[in-house]
Amino acid sequence: MHGLRGFATGNSGSIALICPTTCFQTRLQMGRQLTACPQIHYNLIAYLATMPTEIERKFLVDAAKWQALSKPTGTYIRQGYILNKHPKSLRVRIEGDQSTLNLKQMTDALHRYEFEYTIPLEDAHAMLNHMAESEIEKTRYKIPAGPFTWEVDVFCGANEGLIIAEIELPHANEAFDKPAWVGDEVTHDMRYLNTAMAERPFTTWNK
Repeated sequence: MHGLRGFATGNSGSIALICPTTCFQTRLQMGRQLTACPQIHYNLIAYLATMPTEIERKFLVDAAKWQALSKPTGTYIRQGYILNKHPKSLRVRIEGDQSTLNLKQMTDALHRYEFEYTIPLEDAHAMLNHMAESEIEKTRYKIPAGPFTWEVDVFCGANEGLIIAEIELPHANEAFDKPAWVGDEVTHDMRYLNTAMAERPFTTWNK
């Protein structure tokens, strides 16, 4: 399923693939049809029920310890939401020179159904500029730790000042080592969801 360029929905609400050779304006219109048709959401949920779940735990990061840490070069990420209605989201992301379309359905704070497809960079820019209703910006660092990898997001823009570390696990009760720079867990605090921060940024929390 990798390489899928997008979705469209016909009058019946069924999902169809958008051919990569379809002109951009047509693909853009098909993308609008995706978000306009309520039936598509039920089809996606039915499909997602067959997908494996993703388990992530999320932590705050001690800024001083993070700054003192020797780390690899980060990658700038711009992502926007075409659909952002908890517990579902449809996200477009540009990460370096790669771009993806991501669909996610949360089942609880730890578990979610998720699938993601590479899309042309040109399409991603157009979707972000013309279709996204909210955005966030951040720089991501990947820090290996034993069998796992910590993904650390240093936010900028409206979420400036926030640093979050995430670790993906095979099981909810999986044991793992927590580095000294990793602080309090916020997995169950819905304010720290990317979808939530796109709507209510970190810099507005005390206002």
